[in-house]
Amino acid sequence: MEYQTLNILMHTTHIAVILTNCLFWAFKGWPRKLFLASFSLTIISWLGFGIYYGLGYCFLTDIHWQILRESGDTNLPPSYIHFILERWFEIYISRSKVDLMVGLVFGFLALIYIGFVAQAVKAKAICHQDKDSSTNS
Repeated sequence: MEYQTLNILMHTTHIAVILTNCLFWAFKGWPRKLFLASFSLTIISWLGFGIYYGLGYCFLTDIHWQILRESGDTNLPPSYIHFILERWFEIYISRSKVDLMVGLVFGFLALIYIGFVAQAVKAKAICHQDKDSSTNS
């Protein structure tokens, strides 16, 4: 595969993950399940792998940057959001401000995520409790 095709594939994947994480929590059914899966992978990458590579490490960005470097692009910002702001919209904001904005959105989405997971655990516990009480009757 040539670098341009891989670059487009990585942009598409990145944007799909960002949109899924930011919007799909608001819909019931499969979109919410996709949000939970996507945000779980984001948490694993940013916080789990982040222990070794630095908080907020994104394996998608790492792969994408490797592709871009191989195609000759060496002046890459530290994050994909920073990349979009600078390269696509010509918006130049300091790294600390971009990190703060992304962190606030991530925190908001994490609270939603925790709420949905807690709700699912509670519903499962109630379901098991109902099964136990019906078998004891």
